[in-house]
Amino acid sequence: MEESAFMQLHVADDQLPADLAAKPRLRRVLDLLEHVIQVARSAIRSLRPSNRNWQDLERAFLQSCEELAVQQEISQIGDLSNRSRSADQCRPALPRKRNRS
Repeated sequence: MEESAFMQLHVADDQLPADLAAKPRLRRVLDLLEHVIQVARSAIRSLRPSNRNWQDLERAFLQSCEELAVQQEISQIGDLSNRSRSADQCRPALPRKRNRS
C-alpha cells in the first residue's frame, strides 16, 4: 500500500512542470519515503528466521532435553524403568499406524 502511494507521488512529480517552485520539496519527500521503505524492508527481513536458525533452535532444545534426561538418570541410579523412560522423552513421537479393517 505504501508503495502504491509512493508510485502515485512519483507519477505526479513526473507530470508537474520542471520549473514549479514546490518540485524540489516534493523530490525531497519522495527521497525520504524511499528511505523509509528501504529501512522497513530491512527491518522485516532481519525479523524473519532462516531455516538454519530454526535448525539450530531445534538442536538446542533437543540437546537440553537430553541433558535433562542424563541428569534425571544420574539422580535415579538403580531404577532402570525411569532411566529408559526419561531418555525416550527427548525423542519425537512418531504417529501411530492405524489398522484399517
